[in-house]
Amino acid sequence: MEIVVAEQSLFLLPTKVTQDQAKEKAWEQKLNVFGTLSKFLMRPKGEEIQVILLELRYQPFWHAAAHKRFRYDRRSQYQVAAPLDVQAVEIAGQTYTPTAGKFTLPATDHCLLEENREVFLDALTGEAQDLRRYLAFDRITPEDDQLPPDLALVPAEVRASVVIRQVLGDVLQPPSADQLFEQEVVVDRLDLYYRPVYAYEYVWEAKAKRTTVEVDGLTGEFKPTGKSFGSQVGRIFNREVLFDVGAEATNLIIPGGAIAVKLGKAVLDRRKGEKGG
Repeated sequence: MEIVVAEQSLFLLPTKVTQDQAKEKAWEQKLNVFGTLSKFLMRPKGEEIQVILLELRYQPFWHAAAHKRFRYDRRSQYQVAAPLDVQAVEIAGQTYTPTAGKFTLPATDHCLLEENREVFLDALTGEAQDLRRYLAFDRITPEDDQLPPDLALVPAEVRASVVIRQVLGDVLQPPSADQLFEQEVVVDRLDLYYRPVYAYEYVWEAKAKRTTVEVDGLTGEFKPTGKSFGSQVGRIFNREVLFDVGAEATNLIIPGGAIAVKLGKAVLDRRKGEKGG
């Protein structure tokens, strides 16, 4: 079996929401971030809660799409009902004798199975999420030497081989095929995106409370469940590890026999190496 994987791409989504706009939204919500009980029972004063810009970070997610196509024949048997007074049925020169008002008709099914799948996965947790809205924003395809020196990238934990397994699904062979005429398994898209997120820390000194929230750097969406990545954030990430689409890596997650993985084009690191020399 052969899996064809298209060229893998890395995209950076520049911010649309400015730091001032994000901080203003965070300031507007500062009385709500410690929960409803704190707001109404403890009645914090606005000046008691301080909003601190913690970081502008870029969080990763995967977008993958694949299609499968199998054309095959399958031997089948069909139970055909016949009136009780019928003693024999002749079909194409073959005679069948009914029993209890039915007879078995052997046949060959000419089958076509096609499937298209698309997934968006959080590259930190592997959780499927509705992230399609981010595809509408401008994107850039940076090389390492083009990235700003202070860019904070959150390292992706989920690798390409895991994403491939998710987008291909469970059916990698035609079911109960006796003769296979056409087999096509293609990962059409395998892209890693980095989207901007502002993280703010709220400090309520009088109650010794702290919490962190996120403001989406593209949509402005306010999310009170954010966290600081602190020392985990950096510019160093290994493309070769992230885009581990070789046969050995894929065999670890796709059980059942040898699988040939054919890359549509070279992985980004290899492309960069060719340019350099």
